[in-house]
Amino acid sequence: ATSVKVFGHDSFDPRHGYTTENLHQTFLKTLQGEALPSLIDAMMGHLQDIMLDSDTVRPCAERWQVDGIFVFCYKVMFESGYLTLFGKELGRDKPQARQAAQRALVLNALENFKEFDKI
Repeated sequence: ATSVKVFGHDSFDPRHGYTTENLHQTFLKTLQGEALPSLIDAMMGHLQDIMLDSDTVRPCAERWQVDGIFVFCYKVMFESGYLTLFGKELGRDKPQARQAAQRALVLNALENFKEFDKI
């Protein structure tokens, strides 16, 4: 269902006539075709926003948060990927409280994903 929302293709339900070959062609079209540059641009923009402008690398001046490189990369890649797939409702011009709310939503999704990843 997420793939349908992200890439805009039809359902993969076999009841709708999808075969393995249809599936392969759809993924070639959406992951290697004309949709790829915009996906790359969105991911790159989110990586830059997170790496350069977020609390991930620029915490409050009073305290520093120390993480290992794996934890840091995990957070950056997850947040960038999440925003690329599900969108970013809040821009720089939005109130600080709304930006904090979106960040909390993403970090909550990260914690849920970590639990799923353990399985």
